[in-house]
Amino acid sequence: MTSKDYRRALLAAKQELEDLLKQREQIDQRIAKLKTVFSDLAALCNAPVDDRFSPMGTPKNAQSLGFTDAVRLALKTSPQPLAPPEVARRLREWRIDLDKYANPLASIHITLKRLAKNGEIEPVQVEGGKKAYRWVTQVARVLASLQHVERGLGFKD
Repeated sequence: MTSKDYRRALLAAKQELEDLLKQREQIDQRIAKLKTVFSDLAALCNAPVDDRFSPMGTPKNAQSLGFTDAVRLALKTSPQPLAPPEVARRLREWRIDLDKYANPLASIHITLKRLAKNGEIEPVQVEGGKKAYRWVTQVARVLASLQHVERGLGFKD
């Protein structure tokens, strides 16, 4: 094979990987939405919801997580962006003790800003111009890194 063949193979692999990762992200988003719909319909029917279909099931050992990891998990498991009070509500639902913090919301704000600075989450504007945060999926991170793969990077003619 020539370097041109390798370059074509690299670009084809990159394109296929991007396509598959986008499909996975679309499927994950659809699953998250369907879980919410399923949970709401089950509540209207007074039907039990299996944890597999619950949009917000309590994670195992949530109480043993550190504060930052708990905030990460709250955002990671949410189908929509969360504002700081919503993060606090979710942590309380998971029975994470926020009372040990003098100002839990301030701690959440600081943690969210740090996670955003690290690229793990991104701020978004929601109704009323308020700021909420959305988890940046692994798929989005990989796609962003693939944007830096230049045509023929590492190959010489």
